[in-house]
Amino acid sequence: MRNIVYAVSTDYERRTGGWIYNERLLSELGRAGYAVDRLILPAGFPNPTESAVRQTGDLFAGIPDNTPVIADQICLGVLPDLVHSTGTV
Repeated sequence: MRNIVYAVSTDYERRTGGWIYNERLLSELGRAGYAVDRLILPAGFPNPTESAVRQTGDLFAGIPDNTPVIADQICLGVLPDLVHSTGTV
């Protein structure tokens, strides 16, 4: 089984269309044989505080190399420098 990391903000469980889509995606990945590890990012996205940005960077730094990461756009779409510096794309 191959691991995938799914990054989502702690305050994102709002049962929006995006949340439902993400949950379905994760469920299907599980059925396809992937182990999905949720990486819970700080609250505040899409307008994170400086502290939340630092915490998010620290969390991403802890992901093992070559681990695929899926991140909700509401989280990383507002952090292009972080995404670029961690090699997430």
